[in-house]
Amino acid sequence: MAFLPLWCDAGGVVSPASSSDFEKDVRDFVQKAADHGVTRLFPSGGSPELVQAAGEKGIEVHPYVALNRHGGMAQRITWSLEYMIPSPGTAEARVIADRHRPIYSHATVEFNASEFAAANPGLWDRKRGGKGPTEPGEFLGLSFADARAREFETSKYLGLINNSGGSGTQIEFVLGNTDADGVATGGYEAPMASAFEEKRGKSPEDLPNDDPGWMQFRADQVTLFLRETRDAVKALDPALKFSTTMIAADGGGYPKVMQDPAAWVEQELMDEYYIWFRTTSSLDEVRRQTKWMADTVGGRRPFTVQLSCYHPGSFQDAHLMLEAARIAKDNGADHVGVYRSHAVEQLGFWHVLADIGRL
Repeated sequence: MAFLPLWCDAGGVVSPASSSDFEKDVRDFVQKAADHGVTRLFPSGGSPELVQAAGEKGIEVHPYVALNRHGGMAQRITWSLEYMIPSPGTAEARVIADRHRPIYSHATVEFNASEFAAANPGLWDRKRGGKGPTEPGEFLGLSFADARAREFETSKYLGLINNSGGSGTQIEFVLGNTDADGVATGGYEAPMASAFEEKRGKSPEDLPNDDPGWMQFRADQVTLFLRETRDAVKALDPALKFSTTMIAADGGGYPKVMQDPAAWVEQELMDEYYIWFRTTSSLDEVRRQTKWMADTVGGRRPFTVQLSCYHPGSFQDAHLMLEAARIAKDNGADHVGVYRSHAVEQLGFWHVLADIGRL
């Protein structure tokens, strides 16, 4: 059977619920997924109802959550589509949304922090000079140089498995705070900076943000976290699958954002590897970045390309998405999957999933 993953929300429901029967909505979604060849679901959080319904159809469920997101300077922009009169789930609203060019209005900015982050400000990821998230759109994360932060993040993934009953879990790497050169601006908090200075004899404040040794040191702390989390997941059950998905980049771009997939492969940290084409529909990027990752994995573990049809700039043309899937397979991807199910539903892309599964 072909491997065809699909990312979805916690319950898997792909459109506004037409009834109050959540279980029925979940089962209807799972049936539609099974009918179109889906073999694995990645829900954002997961639910026992989804795991049970999917299991009856032979579909595995691996809940995921974005790594190290604890709030920040949340920016909300008012868009003109918020004033659409027909209900968003109707055909009439779809026609309006397809024809209307969204217009943005004023933005509001509000700082927020998770309960754990609010109670542990000493663990906050900091920019040069000890600054925290101060600009609109900046995110709040924790320092992976401190064991308490790593342990808390690990507990989130263990909780996903325990609460849902899924057969694995996935760590999703999302956008962080970066400078004009695409280099992560964090790591200048005391736990990270003092550990680096003790090891290298230099303060990161005295080095360029893109100093290779400084970038590598920060990435090494994330690698340590992945190793600890893998060990904790396997302690629950060695059969549980542990995977990660990263936003696709050229090879040199990963250390800039504290990621080191070559080290993860060498240290056999993951059961599977995924890269995510999130805000692009460039076939050249799919070709180039898939090949780099395929060469890096070298067939030692399954490698999957994840194509988004949800984000701005993503694959919302059915023919283009199918061509991207072909290119990914031709350049070393073992499998191709799609993000996200409610975009698949609203774009009428179920047939595209089935076509991808037949490649």
